[in-house]
Amino acid sequence: MADSTKTTRSSKRKRTQVSYSADEYFDALDMDSNEAAAEVAGGDKLSPDDVDQAADDGDDRPEDGEFTRNGKGKAPPKKKVKKAPQSKKRKPKDEKPFRFMDLPPELRDEIYDLCLTEPGGLVLVSKRKDFRKTIVRGIITTETGKAYRGKYRREKPHRRWGYYQPPAMVRGKVKNYGSNISPDQKLVPNLLAVNKQIREEASSVLYKQNIMLEDTIALFNFMTTIGDYNRQLVSTLIIKGWGQGKSCCFPFGIYVADFHR
Repeated sequence: MADSTKTTRSSKRKRTQVSYSADEYFDALDMDSNEAAAEVAGGDKLSPDDVDQAADDGDDRPEDGEFTRNGKGKAPPKKKVKKAPQSKKRKPKDEKPFRFMDLPPELRDEIYDLCLTEPGGLVLVSKRKDFRKTIVRGIITTETGKAYRGKYRREKPHRRWGYYQPPAMVRGKVKNYGSNISPDQKLVPNLLAVNKQIREEASSVLYKQNIMLEDTIALFNFMTTIGDYNRQLVSTLIIKGWGQGKSCCFPFGIYVADFHR
């Protein structure tokens, strides 16, 4: 008769047996402590749901991921940042231009004289601005011819120091033109560019006064700047010297011939 007993297979590896009796024991202890705390607080026996709620209310420890300044309790609520009130955009004012042309002709002529003329005449010098030659108001300094005092003296040729000794030079008189212009007095030639009527009325006021130029180079720059229309209005030009350079005499001859026409 065959053996009817069953044989159980056992694994060759040794495994540690897991027991869950310890977890059930600690859960029972927690239930007992919660019930006892509820009885002490209320005096009456509470339901299991009320016990759990009381246990949760008594736990002041912050949850995981919740940080506070002192490490206890919940963080204070953040205050809302007040936005600064935005100023309303102001509409641009409708500024009406001054009605200059409505003034009487006599008053307009007085304004032209104040803006476009100088008492002693217009004094202009050449200047280089932004790599371009132009003319500006300035001061012209002139000097009369230098005179020699005494005669040439010739020493004897056999002497060691023999040479021609030139006489002493006497400086001429120096005179400045345009130095009496006050800084408050300004020339406003841009007034001619306002409109066509002002240009026709005031161009003769600017160009018919005495115009003094530093040299022939200033003459060339002045004539090329004012253009053909204003060139016909020029009545008096005073040139105080010759320019320096290869083309210093060339513009002088061109514009003198143009004036004689």
